[in-house]
Amino acid sequence: RLTNHTTVNMLTPSNEVLILIEHRHEVYHSELKKNYGNSLKGIIGKLEAQKLITRAVDKNGETFYELAPNGRAYIDSRLDNLHHKENAWDKRWTTVLFSIPEKNRPNRDRLRRYLQKLGFGNLYGSVWISPHNWVREIGTFTKQLGVAHQVIVLTSATYDSDNIIDLAWSVGSVKKRYEEFIAQTKNILPKIRAKGTDKGFEIKKIIFNLASIIATEPNLPPELLPTDWPKKKALALYSEARKKL
Repeated sequence: RLTNHTTVNMLTPSNEVLILIEHRHEVYHSELKKNYGNSLKGIIGKLEAQKLITRAVDKNGETFYELAPNGRAYIDSRLDNLHHKENAWDKRWTTVLFSIPEKNRPNRDRLRRYLQKLGFGNLYGSVWISPHNWVREIGTFTKQLGVAHQVIVLTSATYDSDNIIDLAWSVGSVKKRYEEFIAQTKNILPKIRAKGTDKGFEIKKIIFNLASIIATEPNLPPELLPTDWPKKKALALYSEARKKL
């Protein structure tokens, strides 16, 4: 929207605006209004509610936006995904089963969010699995919640992994996002030129887009992913994009 080229378009409008503010250091409301129209109020409202940006007024009374410390931390946390290194898999699985009653729903929801954060997949109902050893972490967390007596944690050396992966994780949807990113980035990179477009902003959008996709990737060892998993191809395009900065 803000340049002469159509770039990789899988970023949300709020993330696109956030990256623009990071890139320019300050962006005026009038420019954003021209590009986002009636959607801008919701975009700015969301970013301000999350304390990712701050609003200021210049000496002429014009409103502009700057990146807040939370915004910098948010961007950095996403970009950290680009540098994650896989550890060797010890072939151990962790299974968590729980039966927490409805009256204790807040803690049940906290446990689910914690499992999701660790990269567990939901097999069905209250059964969650991970190909990593999280026994100690789960034990500590459930004791803190006061629900340890309602949670069972099992370890196993084997699973019918093909069926498990398909049931518990959205591998197919993440693969599709990678493939869309690769196709669109291959189309965009040759068109990015120093003249007629804000090259740095376009490239930063490509980089942040890939980091956002990696953030949705299931926390699985390479051995459990499809043999044609497209992450390496996507990272190669990321390296190519960085060279253009």
